[in-house]
Amino acid sequence: MSERTEHPIYIAWRNMKGRCYNPSRYNYHKYGGRGIKVCERWFNLYDNFYEDMFPTWKEGLQLDRIENNGNYEPGNCRWSTRREQQLNRNPYNKTGVKGVKKHYNRFIAELHDGKIKRYLGSFKTIEEANEAYQKARKEYGQENC
Repeated sequence: MSERTEHPIYIAWRNMKGRCYNPSRYNYHKYGGRGIKVCERWFNLYDNFYEDMFPTWKEGLQLDRIENNGNYEPGNCRWSTRREQQLNRNPYNKTGVKGVKKHYNRFIAELHDGKIKRYLGSFKTIEEANEAYQKARKEYGQENC
């Protein structure tokens, strides 16, 4: 292996793409399965990712998205410690509406089908999120669940 492919920044780039585009990955449902993408600039060329992210990189830090529902792109990514990442996790609150969770000032609709979790979107109101959830239930044949 070359020195480049063993560097932590290259590994972070490769793992970022895997989380978003490889459905076989154990954590795909938390990224690509929710619609999280990698911007074209970074997806197509490691050198662009390196150019944008190297200036703030330090040994031991991990790639982190500032806005958890945002894509991997300049302006929404940083290097952080594990502890900082834990503090940046989605603080979901129960809403009392099946398939809808509150995330900051938005409502997230998700449909669970066995092991598959489908991210249906982020909405301004609980009613919009519930509407998306009900529509998805019909679309995926779960009306009687």
